[in-house]
Amino acid sequence: VKGILVAELNYGQLVGEVTRAAHGTHVRPCLKYNMLDFTPQEITAAIRQMSEEVRA
Repeated sequence: VKGILVAELNYGQLVGEVTRAAHGTHVRPCLKYNMLDFTPQEITAAIRQMSEEVRA
């Protein structure tokens, strides 16, 4: 596993737990604060950003 994308509808509490458990694996948060569902386009964009970060 080169990266973990965490889609979360709050202020990042779950991202912190995943980061702690990931043991050095790149964790990319995808956060939303308005309680609306993520669109497929938002998830796709976050995956693309994460894959660029992991390659660098």
